[in-house]
Amino acid sequence: MSRPPRLKDFDYRGLLRVFLTICTRDRSPFFSDGLLVRSVMLRFLQTAGEYDMEVTTYCVMPDHVHILATGLTDAADLIRFVKISKQKAGFDFRATRRQDLWQDGFYDHVLRDDDGMAAVMRYTVNNPVRAGLVRSPLEYDFWGSQSYGREELLDFIVGAEEWIPEWKKKPGRV
Repeated sequence: MSRPPRLKDFDYRGLLRVFLTICTRDRSPFFSDGLLVRSVMLRFLQTAGEYDMEVTTYCVMPDHVHILATGLTDAADLIRFVKISKQKAGFDFRATRRQDLWQDGFYDHVLRDDDGMAAVMRYTVNNPVRAGLVRSPLEYDFWGSQSYGREELLDFIVGAEEWIPEWKKKPGRV
């Protein structure tokens, strides 16, 4: 599988918000293991600060991760943040499991200003419900935010319109 394309003439730096989907190698359900989920998210959360990024919302599904990443300064670097986070988590995984964790690249959707932020957050938190893993987001352990507590996040997103990117509407995508 080839890498998902990046936007031409867009450098993914600065004060931006980007919705990310990062898939496991061959869409393997590695993230059924809670210890692995915590280890991987710790890598992403630690690395975010190194690149002036914030993990505004995340949800770890069995075979992929959704992240709403926010650039906090003009120096924020989304591409480096994702690359280094995947590299660190992948190194840890390979050391214990002797296999690759990630597929190449990642999918992204750049948000314009604050438009749709609450809806993207809602989409992220509700992903386990749509996938039939749980009946309520509160029943799922693997979602959260660097900025908000879980209850605060749920209060914030109540009433947000459902947001589903076009590529997510294609058959066979979760």
